[in-house]
Amino acid sequence: MTLSVRALLSVGFAAFILFLVLLMPANLALSLTGANTFLGYQEAQGSIWNARLLGAQVRGRPLGTMDLSISPLTLMTGNLSADVRFGGGGKQGSFALKTGSVTEIDRLDLVLDVSAVLGPAALNGVLTVRGGSFTYDGGRCTAGRGAVRSNILESGFAAMGVTAPVLAGDLSCMDGKPAFTLAGENDLLSISASGVFTGARRPTADILLAFKDARLVTDDLKSALEFAGLRESNEGWRGRLNLEL
Repeated sequence: MTLSVRALLSVGFAAFILFLVLLMPANLALSLTGANTFLGYQEAQGSIWNARLLGAQVRGRPLGTMDLSISPLTLMTGNLSADVRFGGGGKQGSFALKTGSVTEIDRLDLVLDVSAVLGPAALNGVLTVRGGSFTYDGGRCTAGRGAVRSNILESGFAAMGVTAPVLAGDLSCMDGKPAFTLAGENDLLSISASGVFTGARRPTADILLAFKDARLVTDDLKSALEFAGLRESNEGWRGRLNLEL
């Protein structure tokens, strides 16, 4: 059976469009799908087969160098589906990215250096995210989940000869932004922390320290807690960490 002229033209046009998509530069692909509204970069190199972004940022958060493996078939619909790996500046990880009526970041695995200031004390550690997932609609975070963990307290507790609680918890969304809650305890106290990831480079986290025995809070320790910016409440000692991510 021979194809009609109209069918031949349709097949030829589809093949031509597919050919253009397969050779499309990475920066053009990102621009056409609208991904550059939340995905920033200093320079885009390569095609959709081997895309690399230098100085990459996701919603203002620097991620260093980013390598993308983009799906050509999804690109033909005007959307973007890509597996992403990134690293640099104390950060490394990967995630799956999809754009469409909503933007989805899925299978987020992340390891990054994190530091914080609590009064005059400087804390340093590592924060990890496993199985993270976020959905954005109109630029707002509408759904989020994932396991988050940090050992940031170790540097502060080591000076006192006390084993620091490892903080672990979950990711979520709050007021249209990614949020987190963490908690941990040792033999002496329990600690909880919560915060929202804003566009600021130095987000904050509210913390609560609850000692298991009120007799542990000597006058000297009380003075030290107050010097660190903590204030006593009915639930324990409240304060705020200034994070550096």
